Amino acid sequence: MLGSTHGTLTTDSRRARAIACGERSGPAVHGRPAQVGDLDVSGRPLHADVPDLDRFFRPRSVAVIGASDAEGRPNTGITRQLADWAERVGARLLPVHPSRPSVFGIPCSPSVADLPEQVDLAVVLVGDPLPVVEELAEAKAHFAVVFASGFAETGEDGAVAQRQLAAAVERSGMRLLGPNTNLNAFERFRDDLEGPAIALITQSGHQGRPVFALQELGIRLSHWAPTGNEADLETADFLSYFAERPEVGAIACYLEGLKDGRAFLLAADRAARRGVPVVAVKVGRTETGARTAASHTGKLTGADAVVDAALRQYGVIRVNGLDELQDTAALLARARPRAPTGSSSTRSRAARARTSPTWRPRRD
Repeated sequence: MLGSTHGTLTTDSRRARAIACGERSGPAVHGRPAQVGDLDVSGRPLHADVPDLDRFFRPRSVAVIGASDAEGRPNTGITRQLADWAERVGARLLPVHPSRPSVFGIPCSPSVADLPEQVDLAVVLVGDPLPVVEELAEAKAHFAVVFASGFAETGEDGAVAQRQLAAAVERSGMRLLGPNTNLNAFERFRDDLEGPAIALITQSGHQGRPVFALQELGIRLSHWAPTGNEADLETADFLSYFAERPEVGAIACYLEGLKDGRAFLLAADRAARRGVPVVAVKVGRTETGARTAASHTGKLTGADAVVDAALRQYGVIRVNGLDELQDTAALLARARPRAPTGSSSTRSRAARARTSPTWRPRRD
């Protein structure tokens, strides 16, 4: 069993139920839904805060540390994509390079300390990101992205380095995406599509391509969060944030492991209360899948029976592969169920209906 928001999680399929929206064997927190400040008996919060990620997805300024415009250099293509993305979201691009006066015609700062303003988002393109992350934290950047690999996915030495990254951002309040992430967050999303959108969360970035391709079929996508090794920002943070976005009709996830199972369940609870369906591929059903996850992003997959029960209990729709993720997320985004309102029993019925195999979309 595993401690949860409203009681315990069990692998007994007869008892695993969608209780996140109110169905429970006893009262919640003194007979009402959990609120900010409520704690369980161990002193842990029963309410998940929603991180403010607005300045991540819509920054006013984007610093690129290690920016390049030299032909044939890997950082050149990345810098070009970030410049295009910054222009689309209305952000100022601030390239940083110790020996270049400019990049793509934009004046270049020689170091983080020389940046002309406090930055909302900094993308780190250097091989040893820790010193740069510490400089960014000192400069009070709001968010940093680290693409570099060689951290927890490589073994204990890499895990130590990853903990150092996490400690650097924790001390400062800056938030970090990565390491071992990619450019998926900065893709070009079609802006000519209407209707509720899918928000996508992946720990293995390229596994989200089939969902991203739904745009060619007229299905709108609004966000893509490639969380990588999750030294700081994790799946639960983006799940909570996307559940609050009015344009999001469904959330699709490709999960190799859960950094903090309790945080994920609190976030899933929030999505269920908002009536936002969550569809997930969770790898690790087999020993081979578990080994693959550990080697790719350093994730421990956990006992699959426990994970399966937890997802089912909190209304997360688990599917078996990318084709099912694509189809199910598209269906639920287009036929978004009515958000549960009213009493806890009303919310309970909404949760049961959405996770039932006989559920059908409303027509009104």
